[in-house]
Amino acid sequence: LIILIKLFLGLPIIILNMKVLILAAGYGTRLAKDLEQTGQFPELKGVPKPLLPIAGRPLVSHWMDIIQHCPHTSDAEVYVVVNEINKESFQKWATDYPNVKLVSDGTTCNEQRLGAVACMELAINHFKVQDDITVIGGDTLFFDDFSFKSAIDRFNDTSCSTHGGAVVLCYQCADSATSKVGILEVNESGCVTSFLEKPSPDSTSSRNAC
Repeated sequence: LIILIKLFLGLPIIILNMKVLILAAGYGTRLAKDLEQTGQFPELKGVPKPLLPIAGRPLVSHWMDIIQHCPHTSDAEVYVVVNEINKESFQKWATDYPNVKLVSDGTTCNEQRLGAVACMELAINHFKVQDDITVIGGDTLFFDDFSFKSAIDRFNDTSCSTHGGAVVLCYQCADSATSKVGILEVNESGCVTSFLEKPSPDSTSSRNAC
């Protein structure tokens, strides 16, 4: 999940430095179940998905590399929404990043989770965000050819033409994967017309996964 959002239309349209929000308050219940059933990788038990080791480093640290090397976000504040159970783990991780600020959603189990939209609202209100903001799912993987700068450039171009709104990044998934992901349906202009949560492949022709 990657969404770039213009919050206040009264501000300048082109933003040189955006704020960044990383959603990391999930409980990884499916991963925990898989680890328990297979008995593999016991060292990963209880590790939040954004902190899972990828090439020897936490996944979210790779996102920090991209954020810090992008001219639009090199000096940006980075907000991370966590849950109360994993807060301490993220506090330890954040000691390497002075521009990272954490806020807990106050939940202690999966049944209490607020959801992505409520976590976005929590962070925006808590940190009094009044700038454009990029929202990143903390467990989102990316390929080496992903260009964060290009995504923000596209957002700026779109904001100039629409004077507000959001840009949602998506990728093409296989037919068999639609029931595992969120699917965006778009019109001829590329505007999102609906969001489908894990639909069957025969219920939509879209394969735009996010």
